[in-house]
Amino acid sequence: MPRSGATLRPSRFLVPAACAAAALLPAFLAACAPQYLTTREGNYLTFEYPFTDAAAEDARRKAVELCGARKLVAVRSENVCSLTKCTTSYQCIDKSDATIPR
Repeated sequence: MPRSGATLRPSRFLVPAACAAAALLPAFLAACAPQYLTTREGNYLTFEYPFTDAAAEDARRKAVELCGARKLVAVRSENVCSLTKCTTSYQCIDKSDATIPR
C-alpha cells in the first residue's frame, strides 16, 4: 500500500507490455476461429463443416480468399450434407472460364 499522499505510477514496462498484448489479441482470436479446409490440392479445395448457414458462409469466404490470392475465382463443384455436417468442394478457375448457369 502506498503511504498517504504517495501516488501510484504504472511500471514503465507495464504500458508497453499491455500495448503489445492488445496488438496480438486479434491474431490469437483468429487462431481460435473454426478452420474447415480439409484438402487443398492444386486448384481444388475441400471443406468439411457443421450443417449451419454460418459455417457454409465461412467455407465459401475462405474459398474465395484462397482462390482470389491466385487471381482466380472459386466455383462450387460439389456439395453434400448429412444431418450434422457438410462437405463442399470448390475449384479455382480463371474468371474467363467461369460461367453463370441459367
